[in-house]
Amino acid sequence: MPHGRHPPLSLSDPDARPTPGEVLCRLDEIPDGGALGLSYGSGVKRFKIVLFRRADALYAYVNECSHLTSPLELRPGQFLISEDGKVYCAAHGAGFRITDGACINDVCAGKPLVKVAVEVVDGAIVMAAE
Repeated sequence: MPHGRHPPLSLSDPDARPTPGEVLCRLDEIPDGGALGLSYGSGVKRFKIVLFRRADALYAYVNECSHLTSPLELRPGQFLISEDGKVYCAAHGAGFRITDGACINDVCAGKPLVKVAVEVVDGAIVMAAE
């Protein structure tokens, strides 16, 4: 790494991560094709998650751009989602496929979004064990 450059630090604190089995929300709270951002913890000790819904499929990631560790949304809850299933970081334009979190442009240099293990149980989205 060049002198004076450090890897970006994560904004999400794993100590604030929801515990396995904790209900995050209901699936029907996320519109088909939409996203929901959730935050756990307080102050600087926060763990931010973004949930994307595509029909009955659900995709969950740490709400943090892998490019410069900024939140993905422009404003809380306002994600830049394309009709073909991609989300773009509002701050830098890094693009990611919603289905697998893969980087799709040079801005994020091949660094994917960090997946969060969740599952749907009786219509509720719950934190799963990693």
